[in-house]
Amino acid sequence: PVETPAGKPEPPVQTAPKTAEKPAPPAKPEVPKPAPSTSTGAKDWPVPEKDKNTANPIRADKESLSNGKSLYLKHCASCHGKRGLGDGTKAASLKTACGDFTEASFQAQTDGALFYKITKGRDDMPSFKKKLPDTEEIWSIVNYIRTLK
Repeated sequence: PVETPAGKPEPPVQTAPKTAEKPAPPAKPEVPKPAPSTSTGAKDWPVPEKDKNTANPIRADKESLSNGKSLYLKHCASCHGKRGLGDGTKAASLKTACGDFTEASFQAQTDGALFYKITKGRDDMPSFKKKLPDTEEIWSIVNYIRTLK
């Protein structure tokens, strides 16, 4: 015992018994969710030259545009929006942005590139090869998309 200045012994300091402490698990670093791509896919979705250079065999006449619009509204608008702004009802639930079909960079793509992307699909964009096996229908959608400026 240690004596205090008044000459009285000080009680021994009691410490809690030591227990084996488990180290805290390392904190998981918060990984920020990547922002959806706002790209329209022109640069980051490569298209083989052969497909890119394929000419649209369907004339953009009244019948093709009417058919293309009907097909677009049925198969595309839920993600891409009625006016092609990428604001369809399903767009917010997708991992990648749908793009804006009215942008000059999107419209600068060839008809062949658009046909390829609709036919093949990738990521959130489904392939329409089986859903629309009549290639004339896909070409009509491409014609209609050209009107979304």
